[in-house]
Amino acid sequence: MQTRLDSLDIARAFANLQVVFEHAVLWAGVVGLGSPALVTVEWHVVVVAAIFLMITGFVSARAIQDPTIGFRRFVAKRVMPIAWVYLVWQLSVFVYRAVAAAFLPVERPYDLVQELGRVATFLVRPNGELWYLWVILVASVALRLLRNVRTGWLLAVAVPLSVVTLSFGSVVVPVAVWEAAGLGWQRLLSYAVFFVVGVRLVPAWAAALERCRWPAVAVLGVVWQGALLALPLVGVTAGAVLRFLAVSAGAAFWVALAQLLVRRGLGRRLARFGRDVLPVYLLHMPVMVFTSVAASATGLVERAAGTAWGPLVLVVALVALGVVVPTAVHRAVRMTRADILFSAPSWWRALPEARRVVRPT
Repeated sequence: MQTRLDSLDIARAFANLQVVFEHAVLWAGVVGLGSPALVTVEWHVVVVAAIFLMITGFVSARAIQDPTIGFRRFVAKRVMPIAWVYLVWQLSVFVYRAVAAAFLPVERPYDLVQELGRVATFLVRPNGELWYLWVILVASVALRLLRNVRTGWLLAVAVPLSVVTLSFGSVVVPVAVWEAAGLGWQRLLSYAVFFVVGVRLVPAWAAALERCRWPAVAVLGVVWQGALLALPLVGVTAGAVLRFLAVSAGAAFWVALAQLLVRRGLGRRLARFGRDVLPVYLLHMPVMVFTSVAASATGLVERAAGTAWGPLVLVVALVALGVVVPTAVHRAVRMTRADILFSAPSWWRALPEARRVVRPT
């Protein structure tokens, strides 16, 4: 059992590093150091949403499925800790978006009213990269309420929904509506199937990880990359199926690779990192924005633009700072009151189970 948990921690570390790399490539492009080669690497490496949702579903399965855990206990145990972090970090997203708009050549002009609207509607439309926490909250509650529905029925709905929205989200739904829905609803519709798989297929997960060997990982890798390479060569309908296949095989590849690393006694540092990825997830975007602003203001970006290695150097620097700075901040505040930035206080967790005091009349 511990081996499986360690492998999930390593897979979570892989996913978090993919998030950081993806956003580093994004901000390098914003400041004028975009690289087609790095974008291609990102396309062939990053399947972060599927990995995170599968793993989160796996570790949440008991709280969601166990009938002996009451609904209030479920909310206290699974919903409230995530909801706290989601609530606390709204200000961070608002601030770094304002800083980016003020000092960097972002695509869209800054609209204060629109940004305030994003904050005001955060309960139904997540803001920025906090979409992941929102999706976990919504998917967890939904599967808890649907726990008596057979897995086959859930997959019968979730798989076609994922196939369609991954490729045709902005076609099936009017573009204006799709964009207004934001990343939260887009990712929920496209990747909810992976959360369902994580929650409902725990025995199959465990058996597959136990049997996992290098040939299986190689096959998953070939299927993943083969599907990506074949996308431009097939029609629209086949392309949608191939994209879903690529995402599924890619997520399975990283989880299986993590299991093999654990079996070989490797990846211990990655496992430690994977057990505490939340600070990096929450802080890496502000760190990258302020680093990009500083690099632009000091002329470093201009000098790097004249070199072949400039984009790669900036991306590596952003990835390094996006991991090291949040980790250092979390370690510094872990034993202080400021730890509430990353962990819900006990009074908040206890709210769903608090007994109402009935006053005598």
